[in-house]
Amino acid sequence: MAAQDVKNYADENWNQYLESITELSKEQKNGKALVTSDKQMYNFDKITKKIYAKRSNGVPTSADALAFSKKHIQFVEFKSGFKKKITKNTMDKEKAKCDKTNAFCNDYWNLFFKNQETESIGLINSLQMKAADSYMTLEKQILPMCQSDIDRVLVDLWVIIDEDEIDYMEDTLADLAGKPTSKDNIFKKVESALSRFLRQKDANGNQYYYESIQITRTKIVKKDACQSSSIVLYFST
Repeated sequence: MAAQDVKNYADENWNQYLESITELSKEQKNGKALVTSDKQMYNFDKITKKIYAKRSNGVPTSADALAFSKKHIQFVEFKSGFKKKITKNTMDKEKAKCDKTNAFCNDYWNLFFKNQETESIGLINSLQMKAADSYMTLEKQILPMCQSDIDRVLVDLWVIIDEDEIDYMEDTLADLAGKPTSKDNIFKKVESALSRFLRQKDANGNQYYYESIQITRTKIVKKDACQSSSIVLYFST
């Protein structure tokens, strides 16, 4: 089984890259962790840099972490920048008035939210690149190191974002009510953008890319989930 072969290889060669989830989920700018947990995973950024260290054409992008269940290989990406202090849902129009005119400036706020949308698109594009590059590193570099006969590789992708609470609650309530969610919901945008990496098939009918892709928020419940095929984390709703 590919997952066990990779895990065995990781245990023998990459133990120096084991880090806590707290450390793996820290933001580069301010060092703040998105998730607090002592549970350890492999730092896949460092593993990727090691694999491609001697390549002259650069290092591909990579997910933050690598983990394993009994049958699945799991990539985890912690992505900050989605949570906004001011959104269309939370905005206080009285406080958003111009000091000089005491009127709400539509042009300014339309541009403000347009810039926010552009930032989110950039984050989503980054997630797409990491999803593709991480899988290719696994398939073309890591699996050949671990085994010569590959039957089927089951790979999951987990994306943990610093979500907007209002968007999350609207999405949850809509699902419970059996109603469609808003097109502006960031969870649905990320899910849609990554859907092309979900259970694709080649010309011979062989499946590739990810068996499952999960997008969730950063609040965590510490619990050991090693006995299931899902990731070793359970996230609260």
